[in-house]
Amino acid sequence: MSRLVKNAAGRLVPVEINGQPAVPYAGVNRHYPTGRRAGPLVRSCSDYPSDGDKTIKSIREALVNAGLKDGMTISTHHHLRNGDRVANLVFAAAAELGVKDLRWFPSASFPCHDGMIAHMENGVIHHIEGSLNGPLGDYCTEDACAARRCCAATAAAGRPCRTARSTSTSRSSRRPPPTPSVTRPATAGRPPAGCWASRWRTASTPTMSSS
Repeated sequence: MSRLVKNAAGRLVPVEINGQPAVPYAGVNRHYPTGRRAGPLVRSCSDYPSDGDKTIKSIREALVNAGLKDGMTISTHHHLRNGDRVANLVFAAAAELGVKDLRWFPSASFPCHDGMIAHMENGVIHHIEGSLNGPLGDYCTEDACAARRCCAATAAAGRPCRTARSTSTSRSSRRPPPTPSVTRPATAGRPPAGCWASRWRTASTPTMSSS
């Protein structure tokens, strides 16, 4: 287990999460991050079909076109809530391709995502960083091995808030939930730089009209 230190809020937090160093909260304006962001490759029209139609036959083909490899990150949004089948299909396709040690970065998970447990156990998913609800929350709370690979859990705006082992399924009842910000930075809720996101959509993927 990672060493625990007391942060500026007086709480014990780990200094390492999923093998990566974690910076404890130091107080307002006490920590200034350094480094550079990674940017995506420059694309041109020549990378796509001449008729502009990027529709392809399957999610599997989308993953191949995106260059999915071991250890990459797949991020999904929770707008379909407990009706989401897309994330399940994506990881099923990744399993068929033999890809391993992926990081799943969902803005939230729901009971419909209980199939991810099998992917964690067979090594397709290395760990999850996101809101954990339903069977996934129970799994990470009750299984010590799973708990080490299921965090950091985050709030919907992408703020790391707790570890799965201690409070994966619910927020502490001893304090009210935080008041949401009126405005959020443009990058709020986005996965870290370098995360994978497909530029393709499949024929079975629904699209929304802008009208």
